[in-house]
Amino acid sequence: KCCAAPAGSTLWIWILLILILLVILGIVFRNKLRLILFKFKGGFKKGPAPAQTRPGYPPYPPRMMSPTPPRQLRPMPYRPMPPRAQQPISSPKDKEFDETLRKLREMSK
Repeated sequence: KCCAAPAGSTLWIWILLILILLVILGIVFRNKLRLILFKFKGGFKKGPAPAQTRPGYPPYPPRMMSPTPPRQLRPMPYRPMPPRAQQPISSPKDKEFDETLRKLREMSK
C-alpha cells in the first residue's frame, strides 16, 4: 500500500486524455465543425427559398436609341503634393533634454 496510486489521480488522467482526444478531433475536423456550428446557430435553414417580392431587372437596358461609342476616360495628370512646411515646436522637455546633454558634454571635458 505504500506505492499504490490514489484513485483520484487516475480519474484526472482519464479526463485529461479524453480532453486531448477531443481537441485533436476538433483540429482535424474543424471545417465540418464550423458548418455544424453555423447550422446550429441558425445561419442556415433548410426549406424552400423565400419568394422574391419584385422581379429581377434585365441584365442590359433595351437598346432603342442608336448606339453611342463608349467614353474614353482621360488619365488625370500626376501632381505631386508640395511638402508641408513644419516648424519645429520646442517643448519644455526638449529644452531640458538639450540642457542635460550640454551639461554632460561639459562634464566629459
